[in-house]
Amino acid sequence: MSQPTDPLPLYRRSDGQVQSFTPTDFLDTFIRPAITTLVLEANSTSQGGTFRIHTATSLSGHTLVSSTPVFIDTIADVSSFIASNIPQTAGAVQDFPSTVNNYYLMRVDGASTSSTIRVPAFRRTDGNIQAYSLTSWNALLEGYIRYATSNSSGDKITYSISSGTAKGSGMVDTILNGSGNYQQRSRSLVSDDYFSQEFPNGVSSTASTTFLRINRS
Repeated sequence: MSQPTDPLPLYRRSDGQVQSFTPTDFLDTFIRPAITTLVLEANSTSQGGTFRIHTATSLSGHTLVSSTPVFIDTIADVSSFIASNIPQTAGAVQDFPSTVNNYYLMRVDGASTSSTIRVPAFRRTDGNIQAYSLTSWNALLEGYIRYATSNSSGDKITYSISSGTAKGSGMVDTILNGSGNYQQRSRSLVSDDYFSQEFPNGVSSTASTTFLRINRS
């Protein structure tokens, strides 16, 4: 994305004169502090447009990105494994997964736009000074934050599962902690011909927990 070319706001210098922000000054004053908020706070309405993980398809202040889970935690349904049902085909096994939890991607809606916010002014091409409309001011901020977070070194926002600020629910991988339950059945009408499978057993245990994390790079 290219850097926006909209006129930047004016500020009063120490000598009393007014001057337009340079793009660098504008980024330092308005955009980079906002990016800090986006990547350092875990979950709040001040992080509109960022993403998090949730265990349901609805969450106040958020929009569901897709009804398809990004991760499904399953565990074996021990009661469904039966020795007499072991398949009599080489390589085939019984498998009875049960869903423990679904994890969905959510987008933070952000705080409602205020209609009473005081907006700055800018210098028009004819030299006159004019206040931004709230719509144009919001568009300027949005354009610059999109530019900075996708192009500016040190300001890019990325997501990973290895480092950064955790966003939302941890995605738990649940397993059974047993050592296995070896079962065997014989092929009908054929002596000394057996098929076997090691059934899962034990109690539910957390193998790992993974978080979606937001980063600044």
